[in-house]
Amino acid sequence: MKHVVITGSSAGIGLGLAREFLRSGFSVTISGRKEEKLKTAKELLKKDSSEEHIQTKICDVKSIPDIKALWDAAYERFGRVDIWVNNAGIGQDYKFITDLEEDEINAIIDINVKGVIFGSRIVTDQMEKQGFGALYNMEGFGSDGRTMVKLGVYGTSKSAVSYFTKSLIKETKNSKIIVGLISPGMVI
Repeated sequence: MKHVVITGSSAGIGLGLAREFLRSGFSVTISGRKEEKLKTAKELLKKDSSEEHIQTKICDVKSIPDIKALWDAAYERFGRVDIWVNNAGIGQDYKFITDLEEDEINAIIDINVKGVIFGSRIVTDQMEKQGFGALYNMEGFGSDGRTMVKLGVYGTSKSAVSYFTKSLIKETKNSKIIVGLISPGMVI
């Protein structure tokens, strides 16, 4: 059975992806920063599949050791990671850049940009060792070059994800790994 790992999947797009992968016959490992949210997500997913096909793991994508531990737990439980989706991300309050606090800016950049870079770094290395796999990074507003007032930092983070992933595609072109972008479009 194929297996997918999705970061930031205790709610939103990540949880929706996990549900659809389960419905398509995959095993899933979902992750997030809060145990209680992961427990709730697992209960929702059990409506679509048996518990044996669902694993949860705490992971803060700002932490390389957490990402490595997520890979290790997923690989140990299911014996392979066919697909990894770097989905974890946060939005921005609709504010001018001058009104954003330093911790808000740091969180957006740390999670949306560094989290993708750290995840991609660990996963491409492990998939090379495994001999196969697909890595997908989640785009968002700004990844296509569009700009909007009061979304400057978020848009910058998603523009960086797009650039980084396109560079990673070139770096891995001669490997057995597939690297790509997912563009979910407007999410309400």
